[in-house]
Amino acid sequence: MCVDMPDLENSFSWSKSRDDIFRSCRRRYFFNYYGSWGGWDPSVDRRTRQIYILKNISSRHIWIGSIVHEFVQQLLDKIRYGYEVDLYSLLGNLRRTMRQDFERSENGNYTRYPKIDGRTYGLFEHEYNVFIPNREWGQIFERAEMCLTNFFNSDTFRYIKSIGTENWLQMERLQTFDFEGTPVYVKIDFALENNGDIFIFDWKTGKVRDVEMDIQLACYGLYAQEKWGVPAQKIFCKRYNLYLDIVDNCEINDNVLQEAESYMRKSISSMKELLYDKDKNIAIEDDFEMCSDEKICRDCNFKKVCPGWGLIQGSL
Repeated sequence: MCVDMPDLENSFSWSKSRDDIFRSCRRRYFFNYYGSWGGWDPSVDRRTRQIYILKNISSRHIWIGSIVHEFVQQLLDKIRYGYEVDLYSLLGNLRRTMRQDFERSENGNYTRYPKIDGRTYGLFEHEYNVFIPNREWGQIFERAEMCLTNFFNSDTFRYIKSIGTENWLQMERLQTFDFEGTPVYVKIDFALENNGDIFIFDWKTGKVRDVEMDIQLACYGLYAQEKWGVPAQKIFCKRYNLYLDIVDNCEINDNVLQEAESYMRKSISSMKELLYDKDKNIAIEDDFEMCSDEKICRDCNFKKVCPGWGLIQGSL
């Protein structure tokens, strides 16, 4: 007997990454959250499928962050379940995985399988034939290895291991909390509880040090309040740049959380204002303005399908 599966519904939600895309380019936002919808089905119309494929490619810099986060999570998972891990084996697995990802991308496998088990294998540089010298690709691999090595040898890792795993709370899992009727998605890199305090860790892999509190960390604080029932004064955020090997403490307090809520409220309102049907979360492409900033457009995943890129090229 055949059982019809219910259709997936494209429901409205909010996240910091969604807000980032919305602020960078309205049309890019449309492609990412509306134009790509249903593109996982190979039988969908050609343009939707292409938009979905483009949505799932990553630049080499994003790829580094993703792969390092993945391996830090794997390392912590092994510790949680009592396995011994040595750095040499960890780095060997990292390099093999990166080579495999690179080869799959270079061979165009992602055009047939854009996303497998939540992982993205397509690189922006391969999709758009961006020439990157071999030396620079080598530096990408070395940078990922340095990030993982720094974490493995860090005081942060030693501290985490010193806390019983029964007090580990969260690792790289997409979670949601409600904000005035809107689901808000967060993905905390790691969190633990120690003597009633909640410690939230955020891994960074960039070459620039972030020292300021931002909306992302504030959202983690809001999630912690709802999920674990703790006041702001008992939530502590630590941003660890694995490449620079520097930890910065970011203060969570009631003012920070109130400012975050105000920001989210305005962002959600601006997003919904552009919808054709707010109740059903239906959007029309032409209602989302195209960006005219060459730098933003040049680095955009969707320039193959966006008329705005053609207009910019014609004006150069």
